Amino acid sequence: MFNRSMYGALLRYQRTEAGYRKGDEFVADLSALGLKVPVATLYRIERGEQEPGYSFIAAVNLLLFGDAHSGAIIDSCIPEAWTEPEASSDIMRALSRSGALSRIKENGKEDRELEEYYDHVLSGINSYDFDVFPNGKCDEDHLYMTVRYGAFDEEFPENAVMESYEITDPGDVERSIINFLKSYHFNLPGKEVLDLVRYGERKMKEQLEAYEIYASR
Repeated sequence: MFNRSMYGALLRYQRTEAGYRKGDEFVADLSALGLKVPVATLYRIERGEQEPGYSFIAAVNLLLFGDAHSGAIIDSCIPEAWTEPEASSDIMRALSRSGALSRIKENGKEDRELEEYYDHVLSGINSYDFDVFPNGKCDEDHLYMTVRYGAFDEEFPENAVMESYEITDPGDVERSIINFLKSYHFNLPGKEVLDLVRYGERKMKEQLEAYEIYASR
C-alpha cells in the first residue's frame, strides 16, 4: 500500500532542496495556492505519522514541481504493481471489469506519439539546442540575460554562439530571444520559438522578481 514514511522523507528532502528550510515558509506558500495546512500537520506527514490527502499531494506537486500531477515523489511511495499493472493478472482483471483497461491501451498510443516527438527533438536544430540564463554582468541595479546556442566548452569556445542582453522589462526576455534568433539567422518553426521563449521566461522568473522587474500597466 501507500508508503507514507517514504513519502514524508522524500517530501522533506525536496522541500529543503527547493530552499524551504523552515516549514512555516512552505505552508505559507501552500496557503497562497489555496491549501491551508498547519505546520504541525506538515511535520507529522514528513515523519510518516499522517497520510497526506489528495489535495495536499497535488498542492505540494504544484509548488515544488510546477505540475499538480507530478510523480516525482509519489511514484516511489506506491506499489510497483500500480505503476505497471500489466505485471499482475489480478490487477488486469480488476481493470478490465472497471473499464480502465481500454484507457491503459490508449496510453500506449500516447507513448508512440511521444517517441515521434523525441525523434523530432533529436533531428535538426530546435529549442533544445539553446539555453537562456542570467549572466555574470549582473550587478545590484542591472539584470543581464545570456542566450546561447550550442554547448559551451572553455577549450573550444567557438563551438557556442552567445549574446548578452540587459533586461529592464519582462517582455525583454521574449524580445532578446527573438533578436538573437534573427541576428544569427536561426529559422526555427514558430512552435520551437514559443517553447524557447517560455523556457527563457521560466529561467528568468526568479531574477525578475528579485530585481523587482514587473510588467508595466
